[in-house]
Amino acid sequence: PARMDQQQVVTALQHTVDNDPAVRKPAEQFLRAAEQQHGFCLALLELASNSALPDQTRLLAAFYLKNNVIRYWAPRDEAMHTIGAQEKARVKQLALETIDDNNDAVALQKAILISKVSRTDYPSEWPELFPTLSSLLQGAQPQRLIRVLTVLHFVLKELSSKCLVADRKKFQELAPNLFGFVKGQWETCAIQVCDETATSLSEVALQGLILSSKVLRRILLFGFTQLFAVPEAIALIPAAFETIHKLACLKQALLASHGNNPQAAQTRLSRAVHHLGKMLTEVWKKHPLVFVPQLQTYLDFALTTVADKTQPELALLAQKIITICLEARSYRARAGVRAPRPEAVQAASVMQAAMNPNAIRRLLQVLVGELLSLKPSEVESWDSDPEGLVLGTGQDSCHEHFRSVSIAESLGKALLTWSGLNADLNVMRMLLEAYNAQGTSCSPEGTVVKEACIHLLGMSFPELEESADLAGWFNAHLVGELQVSPEGSGGAQKYLHRRIIWLLGQGGLSIPAEMRSGLVSHVGAALPQMHEAVRLTAALAFMSIVEQAQEDSAPLGAESLQVVASVLLTLVGTVESDDAKLQMLRSVGSLQHKCQDGSARNNIAQAVLTMTPSIVTKLQSESQLAAAALEMLRPAVACYGHDGSTLGAVLPVLEMALLSEQDSDKLALQEGAVEVLLSMLSFAPAIDEIVEKFGSTLIALLGNKHIQGSVLHIIESLVVLGGRELLGVWGLTVTTALQAMLPQLQPTDEREIRAVAQLFDAIVCVAPAEAPALLDNVGKLLSRVVINPSMQDRTVIEVVVSFARLGCMNKEALIHMLQPDELLAAVVETWLDKSDLILTQERRVTCALALCGLVVTAKPAVLQHMTMVISSWVDVLMADDYGKDRKPSSVPIEIRRRQVQHVGAPLGGTVMQCLRQLQATLGEVAYNQLFQLVDPVIVAQLHSATNAC
Repeated sequence: PARMDQQQVVTALQHTVDNDPAVRKPAEQFLRAAEQQHGFCLALLELASNSALPDQTRLLAAFYLKNNVIRYWAPRDEAMHTIGAQEKARVKQLALETIDDNNDAVALQKAILISKVSRTDYPSEWPELFPTLSSLLQGAQPQRLIRVLTVLHFVLKELSSKCLVADRKKFQELAPNLFGFVKGQWETCAIQVCDETATSLSEVALQGLILSSKVLRRILLFGFTQLFAVPEAIALIPAAFETIHKLACLKQALLASHGNNPQAAQTRLSRAVHHLGKMLTEVWKKHPLVFVPQLQTYLDFALTTVADKTQPELALLAQKIITICLEARSYRARAGVRAPRPEAVQAASVMQAAMNPNAIRRLLQVLVGELLSLKPSEVESWDSDPEGLVLGTGQDSCHEHFRSVSIAESLGKALLTWSGLNADLNVMRMLLEAYNAQGTSCSPEGTVVKEACIHLLGMSFPELEESADLAGWFNAHLVGELQVSPEGSGGAQKYLHRRIIWLLGQGGLSIPAEMRSGLVSHVGAALPQMHEAVRLTAALAFMSIVEQAQEDSAPLGAESLQVVASVLLTLVGTVESDDAKLQMLRSVGSLQHKCQDGSARNNIAQAVLTMTPSIVTKLQSESQLAAAALEMLRPAVACYGHDGSTLGAVLPVLEMALLSEQDSDKLALQEGAVEVLLSMLSFAPAIDEIVEKFGSTLIALLGNKHIQGSVLHIIESLVVLGGRELLGVWGLTVTTALQAMLPQLQPTDEREIRAVAQLFDAIVCVAPAEAPALLDNVGKLLSRVVINPSMQDRTVIEVVVSFARLGCMNKEALIHMLQPDELLAAVVETWLDKSDLILTQERRVTCALALCGLVVTAKPAVLQHMTMVISSWVDVLMADDYGKDRKPSSVPIEIRRRQVQHVGAPLGGTVMQCLRQLQATLGEVAYNQLFQLVDPVIVAQLHSATNAC
C-alpha cells in the first residue's frame, strides 16, 4: 500500500485537540480528506504502535484508525471509498503483532479494531486470527495474557452478536477448541488469585480471571446448543461457585485488614465476583437443567445468603439465583406434559420442597423488611433532592442502591408470580399479614415496612391483576393511610403517602371507575399539605391514570379530571426538571383533546385559561416549555373561543410571546403563540385590539420561514373579519410584504404559496374594487406558480381559484395581471388541464364563471382553448351536485368566509350570455369558424346542459 507522510498526520492529530479553532479546524479537514486516501489506516496503526510518540498522539491515532475501519473497511454503499486489499492485509498483520501495547488505552482501541475487522473478515478472509491468538498465549508474559484475553473478549462479543444461521454455526464450530484453551487460562488465574494471601493479591491474575470469565460466558451462551454434551462445561459450574466463595472470603480478609477504605484490590475482587456470577446466572437462564444435579445445594446457599449484609455481592448473586429458579419453566411441575426429562422432575421436586410456605413467608419478610425498604441515602434525598428521588435524576451516589433494589424487585415479582401458580400458597394473604403486623402507628420503622409491602404489590400487579384485590386493599387499608397527620409533611407518613399514590397509578384500571374518581379527588384535596416528593409522585400517577382510563374507555368523572388538571398545572411552576414540566404540560393538552365529558372539558379549559398566563410568564426564559404551555391553550380556546372573556385572558400571553425579542431561542414560543392566535380567530372575535397590538409584528413575522404559513393564515382571517376597513389601513403594507416574500419562496414551500393564494382570494372577496391595484404585482408573481411544471396540483389549483375569484369580480384586472398574452395562454391551458381536480362545487362554478369573462374578451390566447373551455362548462353544469347547497359550517370564521366569497350569478345563463357577446364581438362568420373547430358532441352537450338550467 501507498505510504503517507506520517509527520503530517502526527501534526494534524496533535492540532485536533488545540483550543484555537483556527488551528483545530484545518487539522480536522486534513484528516477528513486523508480518510479516503490509500495508506491512511496503515499510517495510523504505525503511529498508534510507535512508543516514541506521546501517549495522547498514539491514542488519537488509535481512535481515528478504529473509526476509519468501521466506516471504510466494508461499506454497505458500493460507491463509498474502500480500504485496499493489500492495506487490509498489512493492517491485520500489524494489529496482531503489536497486540501487547504498553499503553492500556491504546491496547483497548486495538482490541476493538481487531473485533470490528473480525466481524467481516473471519473466517473466510482471516482464518489465521484464532491460531495466531492461541500462539501468542503460549508461554506468554502476564501483560500479553491480559492483552490477548481482551482481544478474545471483544472478538467473541462481536462474532456472537451476528444473527444469521450460518454465522451462528461458524461460532459453534469455533467454540469447542476455544473453550478448553480459555478454560485452562481461567483455572490458572483462579488458582493464582485464590492461593494468594490477602496482602499480596496478584492484580494481573485477578484481571485475567475477570477477562477469561467474560470470554467463557460468550462461549457457553452462544457456542453450545446442548450443554449436557460438554462435560468440561458442566464441570466449570461448581468450580466457578467455589471460586466465588473464595473471592468473597478474600474480600472479607481485605476489609478486616484495610477497613472500608476503597482499595483497588477490593474493587477488583467485587468485579470478579460480579462477572463470575454473571457468567453463571446467564448460562443458568439459558440451560437451567444443567444446574439440576446441584440445585438443592445452590438453593440452600441462596436462601441463607439472600440478605447477607456483610457480603453484598453474594447477596445479590443469591437473589438472582432464586429469581432464575422461580422463573424457570422447566423447574415447574406441569400437568399434561408427556415423559418429562428426569432433570425436570427432579427440579420440580426440589423447588416444591425448598419453596414451602415458611420459606415464602421468610422471603417476603426479607424483601419488605430489608431488600425493598428505604435506605438512608434515599431517605436523605427526600428533603435534599425530592425531584431527583421521584424522577430518577438523583446523584450517582445512589446507583448501587438502585441496582440492588432493581434485583430485589425482580425477585419479588418472580416470587409472587411463582406462588400464584401454586394453589396451596396464598401469597397475597402473606403480604397482607406482613402489612397488618405493623399496626396503625406511624413509627418510622413500621411505615418503611408498609411502604415496601405496597411497593412489592404494585410492582407485581400486572402479573397478579386477577388475584390481587386492589380495590379491597384501598377500601380496607390504604384510604385511611392517606390522612395527613398533625405534623404534616415532615412525618414518616410521607413515605407511605408516596407509595400509595404510586400504587394508584400502577393499577388504577383494576379499581372501579367510581372509586377511582373518588380516590383521585381525595388525593387531590390532601396534596397541598403533603411533601413535595408526594406531590410529584401524584402528578406522575395522575398522568398514568388518565392515560389508562382513556384507553379503557372508562374516563374519570368531571370533578376528578379537574383535580388532575389543577394538580398538574400547579406543579409545573414548582418542579425543576424540564422533561417533567414538558410531560405535565402535554398531558393537560392531551387531556383536553381526549376528554369526552363536556362538563369536564369545560372545567379543564377554564383552569387552563386561568393558570396559563402565570405559567408562561414563569417559563418564558425556556422557550420550548413556554411553547408547550401555549399549546395547552389551543383546545381551551376551542372550548371557550365564543366567550368574550377568552380574548382578554389570552391576549396578554400572546403579547408577551409575540413581542419578545426575535431570536432563534424564542422561535418555539412564537410558533406556539401564532398557533393559539390562529385558533382564536376561528371563532371570529372582535379584531380591533388584535390588529392594534400585533398588526406590525405579524407583518414582520412574514420574514420568518418557520412560521410564514401560519402567519399568512392569521392575516387572511383578519382580512375576512376586518373587510374593506382593515385593508384601507393595512392593505398596502400587506401586499408590499407579500411582494418581498414571494420571490424568496422555493418550489418546495408549497404550504406558504397556498396560504398566499388564500390571502389573495380573501382580499379580492372583501374589497373587489381595491383589489386590482393592491394585488397586480402579487398576481404576476403567483402566475409563475401556475405554469411551473414541478408544482403540486393542489397548489396550482389554489392559485387558479384565487385568479378565478378576481376574474368573476373584474375580468379586465385579471387579463392585465396575466400579460403578456403568452403568459395568459399558458395560465389558461394549465387552468383547464387541472379543472377536473377541483373538488368542491362552489370552486368549480367560480372557475367556470371566470372562464366566461375571459372568453368574452375574445383574446386568441383564450379562444385557442375553446374546446376545453366548453368541456369544462359542460362538466360543471352536468355534475350531480350542481345547484345543490353547500354543507353548512359551524365554524364562525368559515361562515364569514363563505359570506364574502358568495358569487350569485347562475352559470347556465352566464354561459349563454357569454356566447352571445362573443358572437357579437367576432361576427357570425368568425364565430361559426371557431365552433367548427369544437367537437359537435361537446357542443350538443353544452346546449343540452344550458337548456336544462
